Amino acid sequence: MTEYKLLIGGKLVAGAMEMEVVNPATEELLAHAPRGSAEQLDAAVAAAKAAFPAWAALTIEARRALILTLADRIEADADAFARLLTQEQGKPCPRRRPRSPIARPSSAISRATTCRSR
Repeated sequence: MTEYKLLIGGKLVAGAMEMEVVNPATEELLAHAPRGSAEQLDAAVAAAKAAFPAWAALTIEARRALILTLADRIEADADAFARLLTQEQGKPCPRRRPRSPIARPSSAISRATTCRSR
């Protein structure tokens, strides 16, 4: 079974606790998911606050390019994400990939990243 970790301050760390992820349709144990403690939550929020000035200093075009790169990586693994979500939710996996933000993240994110605040 794959070991999952939390990402806090750019480092993968074990959760203080864990919880079982079970397919509700089959009751099959899919994974053990990490659960953070209150201290880990505080550390994650502090790390996000510390990282924000560097992110905010990037141009909108640079941020958009980074987000679209992430979307492309999600889309490359969309079938695996679809299987994982259907197992986690206990739903049958459609044979054809549905038209959804998971199936086409680049399209959804591209539209979202072209919006500008007023």
